[in-house]
Amino acid sequence: MLLGFYGTIDDPEEGVDHMIQGMMNSPDVDVAVPEKKFRPSGGGDALTCGVGVKSVAGQKVTLPYCAWANSGTSASVAETDSVDLAKDPKPVDLQAFADKVSKIRSEAQASMG
Repeated sequence: MLLGFYGTIDDPEEGVDHMIQGMMNSPDVDVAVPEKKFRPSGGGDALTCGVGVKSVAGQKVTLPYCAWANSGTSASVAETDSVDLAKDPKPVDLQAFADKVSKIRSEAQASMG
């Protein structure tokens, strides 16, 4: 799931904070792995990534997420695995997820011109 905005962003760090707060400040979401910055293996700007667990109809859903912002875009990507919705959030490889999100970010920014 990709959610983002483009336009003029005066404070990119605040943009990242708002994206994460929007995802994590819900009464049915718990932070399982607090966010931290990851530098994509292929290079590029750092992403802020973590893992949340959302309760949906009594089932736990593990949601790795990454967010970024710069002067022109602010976005977040979260992923669910339909095969293993309730997987243990602790061993999620956030570096690998940041690498995947970095590619998504590049494609999204290219499509925005």
